[in-house]
Amino acid sequence: MTTQNTEFTTTQTRRHLLIMGIAEGVSGLGSWITMLALFSLVVFRSDGGLFETGGIMLSLLIPMLIFSPVAGYLADKFDRRSMMIASQLLSIIPVAGLILLSSNTVWVYPLLALQATLSTLTSPARRAAMPRLVGREALTKSNAILQQIASGCKIAGPFIGGFLVALLGPSPAMIFDIASYLVAGALLFALPKLPVLSQAERESEAVGEGEAQPSGLRELLADSRITWSFLVIFLIVVILTGFDMVLPTFTKVYLIGGEKSFGMLIALVGVGSLVSSVWLWRRKRQTEPWRDVTMGLGLFSAYLVVQTAAVWSGNQLVATVLTFIGSLVLGLGAGVVNVQLTTLLQNLAPDRLLGRVMGFFQGAMVAGQLLAIFAVPLVLRDAGELRPFFLALTALMGLLTLAWLKLSPPNKTKQEDTACLTVETTPA
Repeated sequence: MTTQNTEFTTTQTRRHLLIMGIAEGVSGLGSWITMLALFSLVVFRSDGGLFETGGIMLSLLIPMLIFSPVAGYLADKFDRRSMMIASQLLSIIPVAGLILLSSNTVWVYPLLALQATLSTLTSPARRAAMPRLVGREALTKSNAILQQIASGCKIAGPFIGGFLVALLGPSPAMIFDIASYLVAGALLFALPKLPVLSQAERESEAVGEGEAQPSGLRELLADSRITWSFLVIFLIVVILTGFDMVLPTFTKVYLIGGEKSFGMLIALVGVGSLVSSVWLWRRKRQTEPWRDVTMGLGLFSAYLVVQTAAVWSGNQLVATVLTFIGSLVLGLGAGVVNVQLTTLLQNLAPDRLLGRVMGFFQGAMVAGQLLAIFAVPLVLRDAGELRPFFLALTALMGLLTLAWLKLSPPNKTKQEDTACLTVETTPA
């Protein structure tokens, strides 16, 4: 395939990133406000419990699992900027419904499912748009900046949302989410149009990769590096979600802690993710994404080793110190893996299929969450089984890290990896 590179000015890249970052940050904070408002309505200010909490989580995750591949397909068929804008503006409808029908919590679940469906359109389109907005050579730094914003929302969102819900009440607080969608949608209009490739560009891209190359989904599955990445992110999410589900019980039984300790652990994960994404952004020498993902998996393994040591220590103080250190290490690994696994797929996939790749990537993460949510209660029946449970998950993550190290091509240069994948695109 003939390689054609597009020149991106620093001003263009910064402008596009600024727009994307502010839009994503504003929308993310609004989503946190609505989430805390819903938990307040369904759980804290009514008779809700574990069943209702599970209902909220399933209302979010099941639509994402079903519609992520659809969203990815649409991102390859329509203007990606328009998809992001439509997702933001249409999401106002279910949030307005939640405000108007908040007195009847039965409506929470279908409206939340509709909101999740519409929001699902954003992520594949945004990730697929990045190479054309900033250039492939700037993907790591750009993804790192967006990861910093996501980490900042994870740290600040619960505090801001909790404050507004406590001050104004659940329904009035959700008005801020509507405002956030309006602001994000307006900002995204400032991006250049991102139309699909013309038929000639698609044919040129396909011919350049080989006339016998299969098309569509078969082409994605034929690339072992892409399918291996999907499998890895699925297994990572299964393992780490399994830990997340037992963390409240672990905090209560082994750390003799409560909501404050649990909240601090979550905040430390956000801090770690922020630190590692800043490091990727500021790092002068960019390395092959495969190697960074290996490092991230190593940090995950270290986190699980520390947590296993904490549960086996038998000492509250030692367990507390180890758990706080482990949460920070987990955040460091999450920042690296989220940034560089996304960058890796953006480099591997051709533009005409990048939306579908990102849709399946999002779907793999959601599928991992759902599997853990259903499987952990069946496997782990009481707190006394935490020790072998932690040990088993630690062993699984160690095996996954070794498998990635063995099967990934760490000696391949970035130029070799992306030379046949770069397509000429000119911002409108």
